[in-house]
Amino acid sequence: MSTLIFDPPSGPEMENPPLELLEALILNPAPGYWEQGTGNATLKWVEDHSSSELFILPNPQYGIYLRYLDSSGEASLSLHDPSRLAEVAPCSEHWFASVGLFLHPQEAMKAIREFCTLRGHRSDSIRWIDPESIPEGGNW
Repeated sequence: MSTLIFDPPSGPEMENPPLELLEALILNPAPGYWEQGTGNATLKWVEDHSSSELFILPNPQYGIYLRYLDSSGEASLSLHDPSRLAEVAPCSEHWFASVGLFLHPQEAMKAIREFCTLRGHRSDSIRWIDPESIPEGGNW
């Protein structure tokens, strides 16, 4: 059996959320939605004895940062502008991320949609970078 689990910034987890809900939260969130609770969300695809995860971290100025974890725990980070990887932006009280990792919301939604429809696989519609490629001074 496979399940998609959405863990929002605050409130209970939701199983198999409709894509329309995720799209609304990414492209047209209610005012203050991403400022509540943890300030981020996670989508987790669980199938049999494996899982993959997509971490979603918005920044009102720069867009949306995604971190993909495959079933072995190997991470990939969304990549928008390699020239801005050493710049860091605050995203929440305890989280800072390289500015070059933030995607436009429409791009991020494409990757989120593909994660959901491709059963937890990483999207090929955006560029990814491995965490070790972040220059010193960049933070993820």
